[in-house]
Amino acid sequence: MHRPSPTEFIQRMEWLSAEEVSLRAAALRAAARDWQDDVELAMLCVAAGNLEEGAIAARAAYRSAPHEPHSAYAFGVTSVAAKSWADAAEAFDRIGASFELYGQCRLLLALALYELSRCEEAERMTHEALGADDDTYGTLCALRSRCCVALGRLDEAANAFDEALVFSPKLTWVRAARANLPAATQTKIRTVVV
Repeated sequence: MHRPSPTEFIQRMEWLSAEEVSLRAAALRAAARDWQDDVELAMLCVAAGNLEEGAIAARAAYRSAPHEPHSAYAFGVTSVAAKSWADAAEAFDRIGASFELYGQCRLLLALALYELSRCEEAERMTHEALGADDDTYGTLCALRSRCCVALGRLDEAANAFDEALVFSPKLTWVRAARANLPAATQTKIRTVVV
């Protein structure tokens, strides 16, 4: 039987029904597991809303194979869900550029750094990660704007908010945050060329 790679499994997760998630998780719980099985179980548990069991499986995978990007990814995702920002930062920082979900990992690392009040590093990370993954571009811009606000760089924040709105217009919190900037930045709206 072909065993899907952790990446293939993560990509297939959105296609599984709730029943399929439950059946696969039960089969994994009953069997002896290696780190790849723990990654799969962690992601299944997250999909099913069982964050506690997902975190346990992800931690086991990470302890068994800390240098495997998939175990770091699972541990990072469950750490973000648990708001365990130091663990999330550690895990996502181990993932290299060759990993398929690298852009998402850089975004989550920047979020963890921001939540740890390491705003300078988080802002630098968002700036470096822009362009790594088109799917995360708008969210990276939005996070960068939050970092700039925290650092008191309001003109840069306004520009980042504007760019976020161009690429992700449905991020309503961005529009509200942009409107809350001081009036001096409201007149300096930059035009973003797509």
